[in-house]
Amino acid sequence: MTRFTLRLPSILVAIVTAMGFLVPTHQAQAGLIGTNVNAELLSTLDGINAGDAEDTVTVANPPIEIQAGDGTNIGAWMYTSTDASNNAVPEYIDFFDTGVTLRIAGADPSGSGMTGYSSGAEYVFSGLDPSILGIDSISLSSNISNFPNVAQAPGCTAGICFDSSTLTVFLDQMIIGPDGNLPAPMGLVTINFTTQGITPPPPPPNPAPEPMTLLLFGIGLAGLGLVRQRRIQWRLARA
Repeated sequence: MTRFTLRLPSILVAIVTAMGFLVPTHQAQAGLIGTNVNAELLSTLDGINAGDAEDTVTVANPPIEIQAGDGTNIGAWMYTSTDASNNAVPEYIDFFDTGVTLRIAGADPSGSGMTGYSSGAEYVFSGLDPSILGIDSISLSSNISNFPNVAQAPGCTAGICFDSSTLTVFLDQMIIGPDGNLPAPMGLVTINFTTQGITPPPPPPNPAPEPMTLLLFGIGLAGLGLVRQRRIQWRLARA
């Protein structure tokens, strides 16, 4: 009786351990949420050189990661327009799980709808999660012209380039037409990424019993063992 009592916990531990191994696990799809992305604004002809306007942000949804006047290094160079009701409409960079949305102002003083940056200006987003494979699609607001909306993943278009874990958006390629905002119109660019999900492992060839079934089966075996021990003790006592 004593020997079996000492062995019983060990049997139950083994059963519970087996249950842990048999419960299927599922891994979430990979993406940007919770990862760090390095964002940089470069425009050498405007005096914005490497390291002058650079921020490392942790992607969350919400809030918007970078926008005009928020104290970030890039935000200090961004423009804030106003709508017809005199409400502030800031430029921003907003990452989400599988892409990024850019609000960009046509703030050139000439009124041409250009971004106001000199030739060669660009956003560079680096350190993207390895699950990002390329560009799936590009969505533009209707007032943006001279900018591609055809995805090439991976690869470059006239306005966007994806190379490994780095996305480059060429701001000098963009013309933003009127949208009712004053003193500068705003355009939206949404870049959707192609991502590689993590596929759960396939099930075993023979489906494993439910964990509760295993537990009850184990308890039943333990009970049979206890009955057997009692019978042996009873026979020895009568001998």
